Amino acid sequence: MYMLHRMMNCLVTAGLVLAFLATPPAHGFGWANCGGPDASISVSSLNLAPETWVAGGEASVTIKVESRHFNVSSADVYRVRVVHRVNGRLLPCLDALTGSCEYNLCQTLEQHFGEIWGIADPVDCPVTNSNCKCPFAPGTYSINPPGMTFAVPDRLERFRGHNDVRITATHESLGVERFCLDLSFDILP
Repeated sequence: MYMLHRMMNCLVTAGLVLAFLATPPAHGFGWANCGGPDASISVSSLNLAPETWVAGGEASVTIKVESRHFNVSSADVYRVRVVHRVNGRLLPCLDALTGSCEYNLCQTLEQHFGEIWGIADPVDCPVTNSNCKCPFAPGTYSINPPGMTFAVPDRLERFRGHNDVRITATHESLGVERFCLDLSFDILP
C-alpha cells in the first residue's frame, strides 16, 4: 500500500499523475471524481493491473487526467491533501508520502518524483505532455499502456481491510478546491 499511496500523490500532483498510494493485493478497486463546480482537474480513466496484487511483486498504473482553465506553476501554492482511512479509521501521516498528509504540489514533484519512480532525467517522464515538473498548462495528461510499473511492498499489515482515500488539491491563496478524487479498495489477508 505504501507505493500505491506514493504513486497517487505523484499522479495527483503532476496534474495528477496521482497520486499515490501503495501497492497491495487489492480487490474491488474503484474511483470517482468528487470535485465541486470549481474543480477544473478531473480523472477520465484510471486502471491498475493486475487486479490482484502479490506482496513483493509488481503492479502498473495507467491514468488520463484533464485540466481545464487553470495553470499550475511553482509561483502558486497548490495544497494536495490525502485523507486515508482503513476500516473507517484515519491513517495518520506516516512519512513523507504515506498516510493522511498534506503536500505542496510543485515542491513534492520536484523532491519525490525521481525517488519514487527512479526517473532522474525529466526527459524520461512517463506522463504525456509533461516533464513531470511545474508548470502545467491546461490540457490532457496521461500515463498510457502498458503503464508505469512499481513494486508492491512486502509488508501490508497496516492496510489490511477496506481502504478509502480522498485526494484533493486546493489553490492556497484563493482557497478554491481544483481537484477531488475518491479511491476505494480492499486489502485481503
